[in-house]
Amino acid sequence: MKGAVVELSNVTVKRDGRILLDSVTWTILQGQHWALLGANGSGKTLTLKMLLGHLWPSEGAVAVLGHAFGSYDLRKLRRHIGWVNFDIQYQFMIRRESVADVVVSGQFGTIGIFDQPVTDEHRLTAKAMLERVQIGALIERRFDTLSFGEQKRVLIARALMTEPRLLILDEPCTGLDPAARERFLHSVADLAAAGGHTILFVTHHTEELLPFLSHTLLLKEGRVLAQGMTPEVITSENLSKTFSVPLRMQTVEGRYWTQPC
Repeated sequence: MKGAVVELSNVTVKRDGRILLDSVTWTILQGQHWALLGANGSGKTLTLKMLLGHLWPSEGAVAVLGHAFGSYDLRKLRRHIGWVNFDIQYQFMIRRESVADVVVSGQFGTIGIFDQPVTDEHRLTAKAMLERVQIGALIERRFDTLSFGEQKRVLIARALMTEPRLLILDEPCTGLDPAARERFLHSVADLAAAGGHTILFVTHHTEELLPFLSHTLLLKEGRVLAQGMTPEVITSENLSKTFSVPLRMQTVEGRYWTQPC
């Protein structure tokens, strides 16, 4: 489809006789920002692995950024996808690298030793990316001395080094206290407002869905329970089905808050 950033067509994943994803069809168009919401074990991580080309479907077709899987070099494709998750954060947490080196590593898709020379241009770009997420002053700090929230912003700056068309934030608020979470979420909203990237925000907390997330897909046990415009998808009925517990949803100033019935 013209203008599609992601296209999954009847995608099914089977392992050891079990169906892990079941006939998932999903299209993300340029200019949209999506939330992927589901309980633990719903298939969110499998779906991300699919988009990154780390997992192949048993049935169905996958296309990302206009390239059908099986007809394009996925190593080249991944350079246009920014991915931020806790695993990457943890790997950098146990190292003693500067913020500058962590961000520059996004240019090469590496963690640690670079396989190409680091130029002044790379470092200027890293500075610009840190400024974009409002932490340019931290460039000379060591990554492991930063707060959790600051580390997450650094990793977004790292993901932006190649100007990705698709930016995937995988449970990005894990480990943040409420104040840090709000600061982080609003920095992501500012990034969305600046344009140039399609954001896919993966979570299981409805209160993290800021208004810039125009669309939402709900996954339950590997199946699409609902998808579409966020205000139409995030309902008490859909959330109760998604998390298998009676929930009541309230909207307060554009935010979605849930509590047990």
